[in-house]
Amino acid sequence: MSGEVTLDRAKEAVTWKVTRLIGTGHKIQQLLHMGITPGVQIKVLRRAPLDDPIEIKVRGVSLVLRREECKNIAVVPVQ
Repeated sequence: MSGEVTLDRAKEAVTWKVTRLIGTGHKIQQLLHMGITPGVQIKVLRRAPLDDPIEIKVRGVSLVLRREECKNIAVVPVQ
């Protein structure tokens, strides 16, 4: 998909839409249980030093994800 990046590479202050989750198993189930599903909008709020962890806002809730978890979330900017 054009403009698609993984969430670990997504810029702050931009609203992103989840296009797909990458991978299988427990990691993906964990993201789904947090409400991170295809079609949902996400905003990167801030990054810790060295980009790990990354604070995001999804469905009105702030979450903190490890950079490795963010690599499993493909997003595109909302137009």
